[in-house]
Amino acid sequence: MRGDFFTQDLASADVVVLFLTQATNDRLADKLRRELRPGARVISNRYVLRDWPVAAEDVAENLRLYVVDGGADEALSASEIAG
Repeated sequence: MRGDFFTQDLASADVVVLFLTQATNDRLADKLRRELRPGARVISNRYVLRDWPVAAEDVAENLRLYVVDGGADEALSASEIAG
């Protein structure tokens, strides 16, 4: 799905990829937490989701994986995030 994050219903999304500014990530964090199902993944490029635990990270590629209502996904390595 593509569209405006702020008006889009994200309840059916399994994966959300963010390539946004820190200010926009900050604005979206509560919406993501509220609308995404447990187990949904959020991949952020460059900027973080403050107060969200990082499940995996690829420092070289500046990518972070977050899992909604979940901890680290042991089956997914940081290199797999970068593709």
